[in-house]
Amino acid sequence: MKREGGRVLSVAVRNNRVGFVLLIDGEPMQWGKSRLAFRGAKTAGRILSEWISKTCANAVIVEDPQTAQRKGRKSKAVMRRLAATAEKSRVEVMMVRRAFRHPNLYLEMCAFVERYPIMEMVGASERRAWDSEDPNYVYFEALALAESAGALFPEG
Repeated sequence: MKREGGRVLSVAVRNNRVGFVLLIDGEPMQWGKSRLAFRGAKTAGRILSEWISKTCANAVIVEDPQTAQRKGRKSKAVMRRLAATAEKSRVEVMMVRRAFRHPNLYLEMCAFVERYPIMEMVGASERRAWDSEDPNYVYFEALALAESAGALFPEG
């Protein structure tokens, strides 16, 4: 999946949000999230179309709902719509199985922040067991999907 000049939109569904990280030449350059996109599959498709248009992405990475772990029915329906919308947008679509390379999401986030210091501005502090999950974790889920697809530079 490594291409020079590539604009890859990695899209993740997590914690009642849909978020993206735009990778340009394998480096994260832009990110965003939407709670509205999680309200329904049709809304998620519309919002993804807007993101593809605004970012001029030529490829989209989405987690494969068939292999998704720890995702509910609604999340999987949103993932299916995201993939269908991307295909209709005539961009390359990669449905990947998310690899879990760290014991928890916080350590995964720390590894990504170390590798890509620009992501520090959306990083979260370590949470206690009773704290709510930080909404910015969706960005690191999107980076994990991009890593699973082999779309990140430099290789760590």
